[in-house]
Amino acid sequence: MDAPSDTVAMELDFGHFDERDKTSRTPRGGRANGLPSPTHSAHCSFYRTRTLQALTNEKKAKKVRFYRNGDRYFKGIVYAVANDRFRTFDALLADLTRSLSDHINLPQGVRYLFTIDGTQKISTLEELEEGESYVCASENFYKKVDYTRNVNPNWSVNVKASASQKNMMANRAASEAREGKDFVRPKLVTVMRSGVKPRKAVRILLNKKTAHSFEQVLTDITEAIKLESGAVKRIYTLDGKQVTCLQDFFGDDDVFIACGPEKFRYAQDDFSLDQNECRVMKTPKGHRGSTRSPGPVRRCKSPADSTNGTGSSSQLSTPISKQSPISTPTSPGNTRKQKEISENPSLFVDGISSHDLNQGEVGNCWFVAACSCLALKPDLWQKVIPNWKEQEWNSKHPENYAGIFHFRFWIFGKWTDVVVDDRLPTLNGKLIYCHSKVRNEFWSPLLEKAYAKLSGCYESLNGGNTGDAVVDFSGAVAEAIDLQAGDYCTNPTAQNKLFSDLLKVNDRGGIISCSIRASANERELRLANGLVKGHAYSVTAVKRVRLGNGLTAYFKNETLPLICMRNPWGKHEWNGAWGDSSEEWKKVGDKERKNLGITVMDDGEFWMSFEDWCKNFTDSDVCRLINTSVLSVQKTWDEVVHFGAWSKHTDPLQNRCGGCMNHKQTFLQNPQYMFDVTKEEDEVLISLQQKDMKIHKPQGMGENLTIGFAVFKVESNRKYRMHDILTQQNVATSTYINARTVFMRNVLQEGRYIIIPSTFRPEVLGDFMIRVFTDVNSDCRELVLDKPGVQCWTSFLGYPQTVTQIYVHNADGLQSQDRNGGADPYLLISCEGSTVRSAVRKDTLNPTFDTRAIFYRKKPSKPITVQVWNSDAVKDEFMGQVVLTASPEDSSKPQKLQLRKRGRGMADEMPGTINLRIITSRELISM
Repeated sequence: MDAPSDTVAMELDFGHFDERDKTSRTPRGGRANGLPSPTHSAHCSFYRTRTLQALTNEKKAKKVRFYRNGDRYFKGIVYAVANDRFRTFDALLADLTRSLSDHINLPQGVRYLFTIDGTQKISTLEELEEGESYVCASENFYKKVDYTRNVNPNWSVNVKASASQKNMMANRAASEAREGKDFVRPKLVTVMRSGVKPRKAVRILLNKKTAHSFEQVLTDITEAIKLESGAVKRIYTLDGKQVTCLQDFFGDDDVFIACGPEKFRYAQDDFSLDQNECRVMKTPKGHRGSTRSPGPVRRCKSPADSTNGTGSSSQLSTPISKQSPISTPTSPGNTRKQKEISENPSLFVDGISSHDLNQGEVGNCWFVAACSCLALKPDLWQKVIPNWKEQEWNSKHPENYAGIFHFRFWIFGKWTDVVVDDRLPTLNGKLIYCHSKVRNEFWSPLLEKAYAKLSGCYESLNGGNTGDAVVDFSGAVAEAIDLQAGDYCTNPTAQNKLFSDLLKVNDRGGIISCSIRASANERELRLANGLVKGHAYSVTAVKRVRLGNGLTAYFKNETLPLICMRNPWGKHEWNGAWGDSSEEWKKVGDKERKNLGITVMDDGEFWMSFEDWCKNFTDSDVCRLINTSVLSVQKTWDEVVHFGAWSKHTDPLQNRCGGCMNHKQTFLQNPQYMFDVTKEEDEVLISLQQKDMKIHKPQGMGENLTIGFAVFKVESNRKYRMHDILTQQNVATSTYINARTVFMRNVLQEGRYIIIPSTFRPEVLGDFMIRVFTDVNSDCRELVLDKPGVQCWTSFLGYPQTVTQIYVHNADGLQSQDRNGGADPYLLISCEGSTVRSAVRKDTLNPTFDTRAIFYRKKPSKPITVQVWNSDAVKDEFMGQVVLTASPEDSSKPQKLQLRKRGRGMADEMPGTINLRIITSRELISM
């Protein structure tokens, strides 16, 4: 049967354990202290809905437990392996991949199984034994870890425990029986309070007088540390392991984190120390011989990192060169010339290339893909890495090296300078995160560190959007394209149009990336065709490739649209048509292949036909570099940038967080921006961007707001905010999505428009930036006033008494004005000396004007006149008019009126009728 919730499913999965052990067990995927494993994948959920007991009884399934290779925190997952459930060994591996795959221990999924002691590799289902445990690995290498140390399963349901398990359980019981105080020895420990840095730290001396019991130590720590949240309830080591008994204080760890009753979330930054904390950790001289240094180098940042670092390196931080400062285990400021990454470090080796980058342990393929694209654009990366020649290492002048590096990012509308030092997170002398294929090239990890600093820490880079990173590198405008919704894989016309658009973007220096949508348990799952789901790819080329060899290729002029991509991992390529070693390349001449740079090697870069690209990928981010230069041979754009905020106020007229159009009562309370389209029609680009929230990820937040915007065509003479949607036309509405940027392209007709950006729900606060691009100046500006203001001369000139909105839709049966029996009519709407003119409608007697006007009337008794004129090169001809009293008592429904003459003949009719709607109100903020 189906489990109603994950919790129930979890209880059912453990149904084969004895009831007496339930109190001492913790859920799978967690540690004994209640924390999730640091390397536990967020995608490993309790998705199985049938109990192991049921499977065992029905099909005699083998109950086995699986661990991740090298993960000493993961408590394992129990499977019932039966032939009807897993018909092949590969099917079992695929299922384990969906359950256990993560970035740290199983980055490539489950490919190998080992026995719990690593002595045997499992290759068939028959080799699995009832009640045994096995280790899942991505590589053909077993990591020796005591996987069963924190696990106490009971396999006693009709199954006899193995001899090794019996011995292990007996030894554990014996050690628990020998509980005593022999381990207590004089020891000085440092305890830090959890929370926002800088954190208070205290030193506590533990000996036989002060360490009577675990509870007594917790009481002493509570009195000393004085947590704001109350008593100390939990203690953790810098490894993230919970201290559960007195003996844990007398192990190898000297530094502990104290937590109160608040909910504690594991974050990398919680277990790393900044400069001030490292200084506190420094061992006093009087205890140098009796205690181990509490501040291992791998937990401390350099002095420069306290201001320039990322604040999240939980691994060994190693200097790049011999000239840079490095922390000793006891003092973060001392200099030490060891643990170097390279003897001959360099910012660039043989220039910069998209092949320089390989993704590290953090799940930021989106960032690495953006860097690969950046490397192909010299104009861009030289902005991001300014004065790179001056920052390069110079062995001839080592005195010029300062150990700091300068980067620039386009953040929320302006270029922001970021400076970092040369210390990079390493493990066993190798870089943990982004790294180059060449060991002594460091531009990519330094760029990643600067971006991590901007985002708060490395952990904040785990998961993101390639388009956002490209925007931060360039100030480009990012457009997200849904390849499935756009029907590009089945519609050749749409496919050709998209290819032409991407070809133009690529040729003009734009940046393109793509990905395959994945569910939570499919992320980074490698498909049979070589592609990886939930993984970002950078597009490095878009080409029409000429087919044929020699002169035949030129005479036939047959081309095929191809697209080239790169996997940030630096391996795992598409193995279908037009892959590196596919037969299709025989259709292309040697010269053309040489121009394309085809290499048959697993370097992560590959080609695909555009048709296959549309079929296999689901999403693409297209980042356009908008040309705003005055002097340019390419198309230029006029750009207007506005910064705003969704803010809350008790006064509805001042409230600016009204939610989307679903909330009709408050939607128009949002900020409003007005612009004009002065050409007959114009393509308009609108980009709405909210502030980046990645910096809040370590605190368990960091989710983007769900944002979007709507565009309305309004009155041609509107100057004040909209307060009601009467005749205004909603010409476009963007998608509402929890992305950093929402983008829309639209072709708009001549007229005046208002953009209303909003969050999806009302009363959601946040900052935003809106960018509007048009072919010519749009005079885009924010509407702030609700109605005409009171001036010092108002008492003499008068103040509006009513407001009138008029909408003229069309006219029918007008009188011909030329020999061909046609006319070029336009409208003039006049009120109290103000006139609104519509666009000319060419060669028609039945024009659609779609024209709106609004008038704040000081003299409501004066009528409003609507006239139809014919545009002529010599002199315009009058074609008829209607005169409207426009009083508040008049009908606001659509009307069809007969055109009449002007002057003394106003009572006489003229050919043609006009369809309009007019609304008048004494409340000036009603429209």
